[in-house]
Amino acid sequence: MGIEASGALTTEFIDGFKQPEESGLMPALTGMVGSIQSDFQGVSELVWGGTRCFRGRVGIDKLEKFMRHIQRLIAAVLLVWVVCFMASSGIAATDCGGLPAHDCQLREARALKVRYLGNLQFLESLPEIQGRAERVSGKRLIKRNLSGPTRITGSARIDRLVGGMRLKLTSTREVLQYGKEARVEGTVTVDSGRLRIYSPVDVDFWQMAGLFMDKPVRNVSTPAELKLEGWQAIDVSPGIPTRFSATLVALAGDHVLMIDAVDGEATGVVFELTSP
Repeated sequence: MGIEASGALTTEFIDGFKQPEESGLMPALTGMVGSIQSDFQGVSELVWGGTRCFRGRVGIDKLEKFMRHIQRLIAAVLLVWVVCFMASSGIAATDCGGLPAHDCQLREARALKVRYLGNLQFLESLPEIQGRAERVSGKRLIKRNLSGPTRITGSARIDRLVGGMRLKLTSTREVLQYGKEARVEGTVTVDSGRLRIYSPVDVDFWQMAGLFMDKPVRNVSTPAELKLEGWQAIDVSPGIPTRFSATLVALAGDHVLMIDAVDGEATGVVFELTSP
């Protein structure tokens, strides 16, 4: 366990976390994935410890390549388990109604995209992010591992936000952690002025639709219309606690949350972060 400070923000690293108990299909999938991740955790920690000891001997580039192979293996196993779980749970495959497999998967992918966009505010690009924050404080607990995204809990407060900025929530000098996925969720409030949170979006609806097909189409490039890249905008009004979930942007060893004072200025911004 260690503690790092970033301005007035402090960060504490912990070795584990506990998911809240829920019921239903998605919590079951989450629990299953968590179980697989715990199976790999012991091996991951051994490998992680080994990298600290042998980095100087074998070279950081070889270690990074080795760890990428491990992460791909874990991701493949997770995907297989999810698909098997869906099959054993009686989740019906898409009814193609006599359509050719390609056309059926195309129809399903387009429908998924429509439903996805109906549930969020999507932007193709960000506005200019060159603002500043005054009097930033808070404390976060960081849980890092090699078999899943970085987990961040705790709080962050900004007394005054002018324009848009990148709020750094965690930082590391461990090169093997550079570029890793990190997500946050929780509640945010603002005393005055509107706040907007930006979360990067990168979705392949063609591949997603294939999970629901009896015979998914293989070895076909995703049509451009079915790849969605941009940003989800989450708006927060003064005095209204707002639940949010966002993916952080990785900048070398930093993970930052993209935020913006839509009206030019926002005061009393408070993030309460819970474990995803």
